[in-house]
Amino acid sequence: MTVKRNYQSLTSLLTLEKGDVVGANKRRKMKVSSSCWNVCEKEVPPVPYLYPREETSVIIAGVCPEIIAKSIVQCAKSMSLVGSYYDDGASAVLKNDIMKCSIQLYANVIDDKKSVLVEVQRKDGDCINFHKVSRAILETASNQESHSTDSIQHIVPPSDCPPSIQVVPSQEKAYDEMIITCVMEGIDSLLRKDRIDAHLLGMENLQKLTSDSSQRDIQLFTSKCIVKGGSDFDAVRNRVFSHVTNTQDFQSEQHLYMSEQHVEKFHSIALSILANSLDCLSKADDTFFEQISSYPGWGSTSSNNDSIFTSLFSAMEDADSYIYEAYLAAKCVKVILEQSPQMKANALKLDALNIASISHEVGESSYLMLGSISTEIIELLK
Repeated sequence: MTVKRNYQSLTSLLTLEKGDVVGANKRRKMKVSSSCWNVCEKEVPPVPYLYPREETSVIIAGVCPEIIAKSIVQCAKSMSLVGSYYDDGASAVLKNDIMKCSIQLYANVIDDKKSVLVEVQRKDGDCINFHKVSRAILETASNQESHSTDSIQHIVPPSDCPPSIQVVPSQEKAYDEMIITCVMEGIDSLLRKDRIDAHLLGMENLQKLTSDSSQRDIQLFTSKCIVKGGSDFDAVRNRVFSHVTNTQDFQSEQHLYMSEQHVEKFHSIALSILANSLDCLSKADDTFFEQISSYPGWGSTSSNNDSIFTSLFSAMEDADSYIYEAYLAAKCVKVILEQSPQMKANALKLDALNIASISHEVGESSYLMLGSISTEIIELLK
């Protein structure tokens, strides 16, 4: 069996992908197409000459690219993956809270028969979650060829997946407050540097420390530092909040060198940190929500533009352009309204019912988890 490759010019081989083009510093609103991927056969590029095929790929014969693309969209929707789909070039980018991957369709020829090469590549995030997602996508695409025996599947074997990290019992870790403080000091040091890579590393570490996978005492300590303030790490808290509200608070004019992708990534990570922290405190520290309006950044002492609560509703209102960020903001709002009835009045002043209805409409058509949580917010506001 021979695989024919179509020759391409050197110029086309060296052309940058869409994701490689760095935008301006100002955030550009992009209409996210997360429920439709209209791929025409003529728009599918041929397999580049001498192209090294990924392990996470599959060749499908006898099925048009349009059907394959629609099946991938449905698979992504069922797995709560946010997608940006590009009709021109037959490519897509999918992401969740811990992983980001790209999908590319290529026109292929096997023994003079037309076929489609579906390839999934990890762009960022957790590799184990990537393999889970890529398997589901490739299997879904392969199932479209149920009436043919010509497909050649090459899905990454289980042996290639990194082994699961064994969780060490908490008794053996013996974390105490001194060690937790040292960890936070390291993050504080990273966030004070004038390098974007150090800043990103510090934010990603905070995201892990506040997640459910972190040890309970570490998660609670970090969550209190982020949400309540008043500790030795208010600088860390202020930087997280600056990304939530999209205010510029960087040393050495760092924001002048941030690309659009960095601004959006920091905003998404900050919302995830805040959602994790609020969820953790809701299970352990009710006193915060009873006095939430008295804490810096939450109550009436903050200006409308700087209020965290206001920024969360702004992110929800912008669901049509940044749907995953809207989902993270909705998670924060839901916890606050559940735990603090006094914030309901503040929410209604911000036209929360109308905003929740907008996010619900977008979620029902494109991101079911956003639609579901928006419904709960509407019920809490009634």
